[in-house]
Amino acid sequence: MSHSIQTGDTDQTLIMVAYDTSDWSVKENLLAADITSLVITRVGAADVSLASPTDKATPDAGHTDQAVYDNGGGEYLVDITDASVAAFYPSVALAGTWTESGTGSAGSGVLIGYRHAMTADDPSVALGSQSSLAQVIAAVITNAAGTDIATDIINLDTVADSNSSSLAQVIAAVITNATGTDIAADIRSIKVDTATTLLGHILDILENTNLLKPDGGIDVLIDSIIEAVVTNATGTDVSADIRELKAAVDAITGDATEAKQDQLIEAVITNAAGTDISADVRVVDVLIDSLVTETVSAATEPTGAPPLSATRGAKIDFLYATLRNKVRSTATAKEFYNNAGAISWYKDVTLSGTAYYQESEGTAS
Repeated sequence: MSHSIQTGDTDQTLIMVAYDTSDWSVKENLLAADITSLVITRVGAADVSLASPTDKATPDAGHTDQAVYDNGGGEYLVDITDASVAAFYPSVALAGTWTESGTGSAGSGVLIGYRHAMTADDPSVALGSQSSLAQVIAAVITNAAGTDIATDIINLDTVADSNSSSLAQVIAAVITNATGTDIAADIRSIKVDTATTLLGHILDILENTNLLKPDGGIDVLIDSIIEAVVTNATGTDVSADIRELKAAVDAITGDATEAKQDQLIEAVITNAAGTDISADVRVVDVLIDSLVTETVSAATEPTGAPPLSATRGAKIDFLYATLRNKVRSTATAKEFYNNAGAISWYKDVTLSGTAYYQESEGTAS
């Protein structure tokens, strides 16, 4: 299976398959001495010749330029020179010819490499996550008074210094629920665990994923929460005080009983326009709980061929299974195995001389 090549990285390996041109069967057990020509083809640039191939005993042996390892099933791994991929090209692949050099051997054929896409970015970083996070950090978010509180939100997950006057304001605030009952004492008695609360989930997603995309969805609800104005009994906006309370929770003792949390959930929280968004808060809590469960729970190995339409999670499961489990190429098919060692699905392979190499759509075994 093809893998991406990192531009400018060192000690990288390309993959090729040997074919006997007399019947286009896969050729196994070739030696480096059997290779009569071998080049690295680069889209948009000249080929790079590998004129001195050598045999490699094990795949775990150290990288040696032009070393060839027999990976079985007619597949061979070749250690390439760093200079050949020092600059960016859309893709690279191996190509060459072979003739058996042993006594009484007369076979010959071609070497056809998998096409490896090149990337100029670090493949360990999820696509888009850096730019999206930069957009979030650069955003201007204002409260009801028009003050930019973006910096406060970015630093919300750190424990800030809590001065006595701010803490006293929060402790003295009167916050009422829908029935007019003061629930400020209940809020103070809840010891917030930022790793499991709604606020903690939002911060984790903000820092570690790319879900807060600018085209609507969950970010719209989160924007509503950020813009919310929480008032006490005298009509004073205490949202800033609540943010201060977040930084000082480690100094406040109490318990987090379900009853007290239910009282908070039933509270009326309004945005700048006076609209009650408490229902939106509950929706966000449910959505984030679902997201957290999906990211930390182990998934069952997928079965059959990848379907035309699948959830993002199912697509990731198929990619992981393909990377982890055995894959075998024959003259007529490319087979993808499950963890038990049985073929889960396959692709038919079509060869047409040196004109092209084609794989069909995946089919369940």
